Amino acid sequence: MNFLKLHIGAFIYVFIICLLSVGVFAYTGTSHLDKLIVVFSSFVIFYWPLNTFIQNRFNKSLRTLNLKFLNEEKSLLLLFGVCILLFLIDIAYNNGLPGFSIFSTSTVEEVTSLRSNIHINSPSWVVYLSGFSIKCFFPFAILLFCVRKHFLYFTILLIIGSFYSFGMLQKSFIVVMLLPTFLYLIISKKYLLSFLLVFIMGSTISTIIIGSSDKIETTHAKKNLDDQDLILNSKDDRPFALRILIGMSHRIFIVPGEMVGEWFNIIPSQKPFLWGDGYPVLPRLMGHEYVDYDAELYPIIRPEYAKKGYTGTVNTATFMREYSNFGYFGLILSSLFVSIYIVILNISFRNNLTLFISINLMYLLLLSSSNLWTLMFSGGWLLTVILFIIFKNYFSNYDQIARHEK
Repeated sequence: MNFLKLHIGAFIYVFIICLLSVGVFAYTGTSHLDKLIVVFSSFVIFYWPLNTFIQNRFNKSLRTLNLKFLNEEKSLLLLFGVCILLFLIDIAYNNGLPGFSIFSTSTVEEVTSLRSNIHINSPSWVVYLSGFSIKCFFPFAILLFCVRKHFLYFTILLIIGSFYSFGMLQKSFIVVMLLPTFLYLIISKKYLLSFLLVFIMGSTISTIIIGSSDKIETTHAKKNLDDQDLILNSKDDRPFALRILIGMSHRIFIVPGEMVGEWFNIIPSQKPFLWGDGYPVLPRLMGHEYVDYDAELYPIIRPEYAKKGYTGTVNTATFMREYSNFGYFGLILSSLFVSIYIVILNISFRNNLTLFISINLMYLLLLSSSNLWTLMFSGGWLLTVILFIIFKNYFSNYDQIARHEK
């Protein structure tokens, strides 16, 4: 058990590879078995020596790093104030919360327009701040105030965050915002409060789905609905709750492996390796044009939806970004990147398995359908870890489970 605790991040990533393999085998058989073996073996080969090396060289400096610059109450008040400020900036540039207009829509075109027009007039810095606010500052602050039992700040941010997530009309936002705290409460055996968070998440997601369902579909709109919306909005006689459960289960357990298999089938037989052009920054440095395979492969992988005018993306596992650029070498390169990052996480959260799982589990699982670099930067993972380093002493002083794990 102690070995598992020390390397929980590595075990989770291995589990993800195994889970993806099931989906790949189901859709493509054993034709891509060699590629999956490369991913698995290269990760194991890189992780263990890197873990030993980095632990020996940087363990003490990373564990003792503390960016504390104010006393506790002022620091907590500053964090709370930053969350409120980011929220106010976002609603100011959006002229309110767009989600509350969804019930006045009557067509798919209007729902799509409402979603796509969020931040349409906002400068890029506001868009970035909005993402960091929802994916990083609010989730982290809600968790910290819950751990410290600072229920005034916790309650205010929980209420604002729930309306904030609904207002942005993305079902995943409420999960991103509350999942870290929910995991902490479950591990801490605080079931009543964890049930409240489940109720809030379920209510927010259901309200978004209900508000966007049963709309008239026009033929003049450039549609941009994801596959989950198509499943839930389809004319189906099965109970609504059952359709939600089936759709979410399919998205979680089947689609990620299917996407990996589809990408392997298409690259390089139909689409060439990009040799660096699949990264947002590298093409600019080389004077090339950035190529986004997430969007370009959508008509190929989802032709039935593309024919109807739907547009979208086909996100896939983290190692596929490197594979689509550099082939087999990219699979090895991806394992190197993931190994280094997980080792850094292990050191930063050492002796606190509870907070490691609470803060990082969601991001680790998202490696099955998103790229590491995207999660770290625009996804807010790296900024969340930095916030933990800044406030880690405030956690350790209040988290009884953490003390027990030490």
